[in-house]
Amino acid sequence: MAEADVAQIGVDIFSEFLEIAIHSVLYNRELYPAGVFERRKKYNVPVQICVHPEVNQYITQVKKFQLIASSLLT
Repeated sequence: MAEADVAQIGVDIFSEFLEIAIHSVLYNRELYPAGVFERRKKYNVPVQICVHPEVNQYITQVKKFQLIASSLLT
């Protein structure tokens, strides 16, 4: 496996972790009503995922920024 492939896998894993972490903070800090979250499993662990479209759009933008920033560092 090429070094670039390994780096990309690491970025993808971190991106998924970041997404779950953001959802967890939003849920646990009760920044949005519990009704906009659904219980799902990620890595065989139950997590609360926000289903509000604008919140998900924001999280997607954060992940894209993170991907761009990480590509500039490599």
